[in-house]
Amino acid sequence: MSTTTESPFSYTIKVGAKGDLLTGRAENYDQMSVRISELLRLKLAIEGNTSAPAEPTAAPTQAQAVQNFADAGMVASVTQIPAAPAPGIEEIADRWGNTWVYGHPDAPALPDGRGSYARKTGTSKTGKQYTGWFDPAKGPKPFPVGAVEAEPIFPPRGQR
Repeated sequence: MSTTTESPFSYTIKVGAKGDLLTGRAENYDQMSVRISELLRLKLAIEGNTSAPAEPTAAPTQAQAVQNFADAGMVASVTQIPAAPAPGIEEIADRWGNTWVYGHPDAPALPDGRGSYARKTGTSKTGKQYTGWFDPAKGPKPFPVGAVEAEPIFPPRGQR
């Protein structure tokens, strides 16, 4: 579980004669659209401009938001942190650069009942790309070892 305190969306503008910074943060695009409108109204109020923009009725599209920034004479710079995988799915790279996905919803169950296979994507010693389901105990994440290692399952060529 991640304990990051940063919001996925953040927007900072300069306000006032001294160029103080004003930052708004939000958890999603809709919240950020509202937060930006609030920041723009606050910026105009601080700078003594009484013609604040009207209250938004709906979240603008991304193109509309960029145009609103340009119209207000500001540079649009909104950074979005990539979305995390779905809960329960964990993607880990091993020391050879292979990618292991634990908790994949399509993973077949292990034959001994320890859980489900892990999806591994990598490059063979001969340089060929491969994807398959492997015993998760062989991967980089701690996982209980079974009495017998589960045999890898390789999907047919068109389904990788």
